[in-house]
Amino acid sequence: MNRGGNGGPLGSFNGSNVCSWAEHAYRHNPGREGYPALTPAAIGAARLLECRSAIGAMATVTPTAGYTAGALYHHEGGLLDAFGTSPTGVDEVKAIIAGFAASHPNSFHHTMSYTDDHPDHAACGEGLRHLKLENPSLVNSRFFVSRLYWGPTPPRPADVAAAPGLAWFKAGPRKAEFDSVLRNRVVKAFSAWSPAAGSYAIGYHQVAGQFSNNFGPSASIDNLWHA
Repeated sequence: MNRGGNGGPLGSFNGSNVCSWAEHAYRHNPGREGYPALTPAAIGAARLLECRSAIGAMATVTPTAGYTAGALYHHEGGLLDAFGTSPTGVDEVKAIIAGFAASHPNSFHHTMSYTDDHPDHAACGEGLRHLKLENPSLVNSRFFVSRLYWGPTPPRPADVAAAPGLAWFKAGPRKAEFDSVLRNRVVKAFSAWSPAAGSYAIGYHQVAGQFSNNFGPSASIDNLWHA
């Protein structure tokens, strides 16, 4: 939906404050460290590179029997940051996903859940939920919940609230394989610090605690897909 450039900690990268990532915990100096002062656009571009690298690492997971890994395509919606708080945000999301559905018939569509506590995530889910109700071809659409964005306060729809007994991904014959790939390969894309190569570890500078909670040595990857 967008690159999230305004979500990056500009002050940390540009030396306005001590770096927010505990791994560094010093004041960066772009000139001495060999990179230009970053802008929101530059952070968005770096986040996109991190995402692509992570998806590439996920491709090392053996495909499910009967499926063949294919080409990877990336589409951008171009929405403004914080689109989920806009009165038109859900409608904009619907238009984007509807375009994908029309140009990629017989495909699966997944978003964050409409029950997500993050407004941008929830807008994606609400847009797809509306389309799913309107379009029978989207019957297999699914929604993803991260427990890090699913607090106890907002009420949850009964079918979703009951889902921990149905669909929490914390077991199964391929759990160990996914854990290994995520911990040892995917998260490295988000923690790579090589400014000269355009790698700024945006993910870890921004939400290191979330990576630790989801993928730390004692954490278990325990999230939910619901229908």
